[in-house]
Amino acid sequence: MEKITPNTDEKETMTKEEISPVSSEIPPVPLEISKEGEDVFVEGVFEMSETEYKKQREINLAIVRFVENLTKNKKDNLIGIEEVVSELSKNEIFSSLKNINLTDKLYELMEMGYFYEPKPEHIKVVV
Repeated sequence: MEKITPNTDEKETMTKEEISPVSSEIPPVPLEISKEGEDVFVEGVFEMSETEYKKQREINLAIVRFVENLTKNKKDNLIGIEEVVSELSKNEIFSSLKNINLTDKLYELMEMGYFYEPKPEHIKVVV
């Protein structure tokens, strides 16, 4: 592992990870804010309009809040992925998501750092 020596009087040696830890709690943000309707480069992966980005972010946060409410009274705030998918499918608020594979959406949110999987096929909201 490459060592980095910060510019300090103490000349303490630190690793790159110690200097800049990455937090999984930070939600993705656009790297460049553009005028309404223009393309925005998000997370270095794909392009979408600012309007579409805001819409996707609202959906993501609504799902996270929904899962958070489902897990409030559960042991260890843990819930099965299929149970979440079933509850999301039944809920009127998420009826517009019929064209979306909700299981894939939950795994996508997990990759984004909103959830983690402490045991197979179960998720827990990152607090």
